[in-house]
Amino acid sequence: MNYTTMPLLLLTALSLHATADAVRSVDKDGNVTFSDKPVPGSVESERISIDAPSPPQERMTESQREAQAIIDRANRSQQQRDVAGQHKEMQNTSGSQRLENARKQLEESKIVGEGDRIGKAGGGTRLSPEYLERVKRAEQAVKESERQPGESK
Repeated sequence: MNYTTMPLLLLTALSLHATADAVRSVDKDGNVTFSDKPVPGSVESERISIDAPSPPQERMTESQREAQAIIDRANRSQQQRDVAGQHKEMQNTSGSQRLENARKQLEESKIVGEGDRIGKAGGGTRLSPEYLERVKRAEQAVKESERQPGESK
């Protein structure tokens, strides 16, 4: 990829997964207003994030697919860091708590999220290698916790 296409790719990536912040304000009569700033005189205000959905795979251009792949890899990397942090946290707990946490983490890792499916050449999708690896690591953590329930690592 040359340096002239990089800005175009980044702009495309930004347009694929658009998010916006808004403020939800409630006045004393219970009327709800959405704005970019808190409404003066409101009794409750909270900042919310609004996600725009990604376009369907068949409507994406090649550069949009590349940008989406970059976004998906970044999301998976964050998920892997989160799992690693939770695994480290589990190592510092008692055996029964560690086993319970490992089982919970396994269930959470099995949830198929955005970027966990990839397209097949003939159509349809399959689970990504990263998803399968995440589940495999969580299953191994459960097995390790079951083998050594009374010890901490």
